[in-house]
Amino acid sequence: MKNKTLLKSFLTISLFVFLQNLSFSQETLNFQISNKEVKHQIWNNESFSDFDPEKEVDSMRNENAKTFKNDDGSFTAFIGAGPVHYLDNGNWKTSYNSIISNDFGVFNQYQYANVTNKTKSFYSADISNGSMVLFEDNSILKDMLSLKAYFVSHNNVNTPINNIQSTLPTIENDKLIYPNSFSNSIDIVIHQNSVGRSLEYYLNSPEVFDAIPSNTTHMVFEETVELPLGWTASLVHNEIVISSPTGNTCKYLKPHCFDSPNPENKEFVDDNQRNHENEGHYQISQNGSILTFKTLVDINWLKSPNRNYPIVVDPDFYTNSVTDETGYVYENTSSKSFNFATSTGWYSSGYSIYCGFDYNYTYYSPRHREYASWARINISSLPALIDVSDSDFTPYIRSNYHSNYNSLNVRYRWMQNDPATASFSNVCSSIQYGSPYANDSYYYSGSTSTGAQSDDLGSSYDSKIETL
Repeated sequence: MKNKTLLKSFLTISLFVFLQNLSFSQETLNFQISNKEVKHQIWNNESFSDFDPEKEVDSMRNENAKTFKNDDGSFTAFIGAGPVHYLDNGNWKTSYNSIISNDFGVFNQYQYANVTNKTKSFYSADISNGSMVLFEDNSILKDMLSLKAYFVSHNNVNTPINNIQSTLPTIENDKLIYPNSFSNSIDIVIHQNSVGRSLEYYLNSPEVFDAIPSNTTHMVFEETVELPLGWTASLVHNEIVISSPTGNTCKYLKPHCFDSPNPENKEFVDDNQRNHENEGHYQISQNGSILTFKTLVDINWLKSPNRNYPIVVDPDFYTNSVTDETGYVYENTSSKSFNFATSTGWYSSGYSIYCGFDYNYTYYSPRHREYASWARINISSLPALIDVSDSDFTPYIRSNYHSNYNSLNVRYRWMQNDPATASFSNVCSSIQYGSPYANDSYYYSGSTSTGAQSDDLGSSYDSKIETL
């Protein structure tokens, strides 16, 4: 029984402003999308789809912001915690996360592509052929090669290795779904976003664990990566950081594992695997340009009677800079409010955060886990002198573990320092005492609501933004 939400975040600001004459040159595309129907569809798939693209003021773009002119002469700025544009030949182009057919006449061995972000991603109709990432400097990384799944006992393989099967995918906007990739019980889902993509292993039933030896300690997902010449990989705080000779980086984020919301009337088992999320860990080896990495997941957590299916194992690939745009802190506590004791944990990511707390810990044991999150919103696209009439915060909810409770009270605080670079104690202090303070937001009402949920931050935030 959880009330915890995974989300992405955006800030929408309505403002009145005097615009100077700014020049704007026509963007030049390396990968032209000429089909008007496709262009319309990929706009409609994005979080800014409520706005009319014809009313965007292109000259006011930056990496994180779009600005639209309203019929009354005012303007509305849409600002993302992550990129909504990427720079191409000196011009800002709209970032779209949709995966579409590869009709661009290049890399034809890959039938699907996302070419509307800073790095271009290409995917095969046959998952056994892997995927490809094209970086800004034209370096090429190939991954998802030689995918395998198996079980180990203290690093010793104790079951036959299950190699990837050839299955045809289906496209759902920003997702590519390969069913039954290892067996009838495991699917692979690729989820594209503006800073990279996730490779999600969906374990659909407990049949995955049938007939495994009793001494099994971990389930392992293994893959091979072909790195560009001269690039190296290192394991840093359970993330695989890949560096180029010129200092550019990308990384595989901490492998996040989670299961599904509790079904109604399911009996709760009070064991030490009650938490609905778990962090796997990596093992890596590199031979020249060939990187092999393994994602290991605790078998006791996977097989706990508290698991709900599907279980998702999610080692995200992050192609942006290593500076994170979002994050969260959590605390295992006996109280129902943060006190940031030494037991507090920390996590940061490219685009996802958690909020709420795990009621299982509250009502079935002396402790519970409570989450508070942060997001960096870059408002540098706004002119110096503005009159802000409204500011809204819009998280995009990917998954919601909400079950027996019908609302989540969300409180917002302004953070005084950049949370990506501030000390841990400073981040915690800002979450507790930041000002201005917006209270009593109930947009999570309902059992398992997902999608964009907008919340008015109020006049105190409007005034704060005007002074920056």
